[in-house]
Amino acid sequence: RVAKMSLLGIGDAFIADTTVQRYPDLLNQGMWGVVQLTNTEEGVAVDGFKPMQATVNLQLYKEARAEFKLQEWRSLMLSSMGYNPLAFSEEEQTLLLCRLLPLVQKNMHLIELAPKGTGKSYIYENVSPQVRLVSGGNVSPAVLFVNNATGQWGLLARYAVVVLDEIQTLKFEKPEEIIGGLKGYLANGRLTRGGMHETASDCSLVMLANITLDSQQQPMVAPLVMELPEFLRETAFLDRIKALVPGWKIRKLSSECFAYSIGLKSDFFGNALIALRDDLEHDQYCARRIQIKGDKRYKRNEDAVRSIASGLMKIMFPHGQLTDSQFEHYCVRPAARMRQLIWEQLQALDAEYRQYAGEIEYEILY
Repeated sequence: RVAKMSLLGIGDAFIADTTVQRYPDLLNQGMWGVVQLTNTEEGVAVDGFKPMQATVNLQLYKEARAEFKLQEWRSLMLSSMGYNPLAFSEEEQTLLLCRLLPLVQKNMHLIELAPKGTGKSYIYENVSPQVRLVSGGNVSPAVLFVNNATGQWGLLARYAVVVLDEIQTLKFEKPEEIIGGLKGYLANGRLTRGGMHETASDCSLVMLANITLDSQQQPMVAPLVMELPEFLRETAFLDRIKALVPGWKIRKLSSECFAYSIGLKSDFFGNALIALRDDLEHDQYCARRIQIKGDKRYKRNEDAVRSIASGLMKIMFPHGQLTDSQFEHYCVRPAARMRQLIWEQLQALDAEYRQYAGEIEYEILY
């Protein structure tokens, strides 16, 4: 067998079958750990491997969820994220949990807009080594996609989630090439650059941005995306973003907002969330039950609402046991609201979208 270590630029190291049999997760999403390498006449070989992450039994995780009441589970999730659930309202709790959507859903691309001090990047810094936070500095096509000179794949090919923090302060090299590559990736999940290299990826892209609020703690600028860099306001790009998280509705963090009660161990928590990406039961459930109303439905709205609702199910109801009212209240309604914010930007920026209804209305099929 052959082992690939992208961060080291090694793609063809020999690895013994016994190592793979001992750590079967190596064949799935891969594993983080300490590896001992040896140079042999035939090339690089893996001599030893010691995992640095918890192995997740997803069935056991689901069975454990069944032992909790809903609010108990929400509190456990928030405590595991590092927040004190008692410091936040129900709406704020749901918005905080939405920050986990990119971990549990493949290709869950979203934007969060909020003032400084709401902890937008806090969870992404600590939840999993498969999440990469980019904060400050230059962002180039080689960093995001692939370095054509070396063949080294970029962040979107190597991580489960890539977060662009304080996106207004990042310096984008060749923005036209970046936005062109991102539009293609967000549309079909394939990374390419100049046709020289191509690969599929299910990495979720998250963009965090600061916005200005008025005295009523509401955004001062409309459309909301006008505070984003100009090249990120293209409707063809925004349309491929599934959700806009209204982070301005979350209180600014103070000392009482941080967890002091029990939570899941961070490496296990992160691995459990990412393991849920491959659980398709929730996706199929939402595809069957959620339908956008109207004779002229916009497909991307329906796809986005279903995907967001499925992600919220995975976070709050991973065991799949919930009532119809819980499904509507905790999953579908928040999903529609977050997609609605994207839809409002599209309709404000481009008349093409105004041929469709302004309000995203859904029905739940029985």
